[in-house]
Amino acid sequence: MDSQKSTLDISGLSIDEVASLAKGCQNNAGIMLVVDETARRAELARQAVTNVLPSPFFSRHRNVQESLDEHSERTITNVQAVSSDAVSCDTQLFMTPGWSRDFAHGSDLMIAPCALAARLLNPGESIAGIKDVKWRKPVTSNIKLHAEVGPLYRHKESCFDGELVTSEGRTINFYGVLNPESPISYSVERNSIADCVIRTHGDYCHVGKDTTNFAILLPLNTPYDEINKSGSMLTSTIVEILTSAAERAFALRVQNGEVSSDHTLLRFLGGIRNLEIPSDLRKIEDPTGRKRLRIRFRDDKSIIGKSGLTLSTFEFKFPHQKGFSEAVMASSGDRGTAEKIAHQIRACLGR
Repeated sequence: MDSQKSTLDISGLSIDEVASLAKGCQNNAGIMLVVDETARRAELARQAVTNVLPSPFFSRHRNVQESLDEHSERTITNVQAVSSDAVSCDTQLFMTPGWSRDFAHGSDLMIAPCALAARLLNPGESIAGIKDVKWRKPVTSNIKLHAEVGPLYRHKESCFDGELVTSEGRTINFYGVLNPESPISYSVERNSIADCVIRTHGDYCHVGKDTTNFAILLPLNTPYDEINKSGSMLTSTIVEILTSAAERAFALRVQNGEVSSDHTLLRFLGGIRNLEIPSDLRKIEDPTGRKRLRIRFRDDKSIIGKSGLTLSTFEFKFPHQKGFSEAVMASSGDRGTAEKIAHQIRACLGR
């Protein structure tokens, strides 16, 4: 890469975009750059930013947006039965303005595998939990997705894989492989329910010695029946609420001096383990406020990734869960290094 391609004004670049670009860096300088059909991909990326569909969650959008079930089904295309216990498909993923213009957001990525896994469910069976899911690299294009009944099989080129548990106790594994020939070409507004659930003021939030506790109060106009009907949208919404809670809990740690003020938790999921998905979204809240979503960071389990970002481990417990589960999100304490990496990568992408 020549020096001219390395110079680009990145003012306005969000730290989430920095994380998505930095995550893929692997060589000894901490940077790996890939250039593939630069002009075409840059144009499609610009289209994804401007071609934004409204959030499908609230009734005011019903005249322009399909139902939640239709919304989740649209993310999977060309579904093929590989066997009686396995299916594969192409995807039509979307980006989320405000989170990233360069990769599909973690919770939104749960929609497609859950929609595909639903093709393997028995009548009356539903997705009851995430046993283990890992985001292994930024999902910067649509993916080839495979789902199969049985324990996890990790494809060597997998960018995103995991195991789902059903209400009948069966395991459905899935993995996705990037498809660079199919860039992500549209965006959807942020999940408007998850976006307003977590509050940090007054009695809604209590910061303890090692745990941050959030009261969960869902909006009055939440379309529960539609969300509960669509297992993929139910799963995605709960993961998004968790993401928002972790981000705000981390910000409170910084505010209280527990973490350096230069440190930022990025909305870049690395993994989730043992998250129970209830049959009704209302089960994650406690209107009395006595049972809360609890978040506690485990600094002893955090590690430095290949990109130089810290993989911050935290434990969590929703009101409907009996015990704590675990998740990982990327964090950065060196904004300058992250921006330098983003600067160089975005220059090579012609952005």
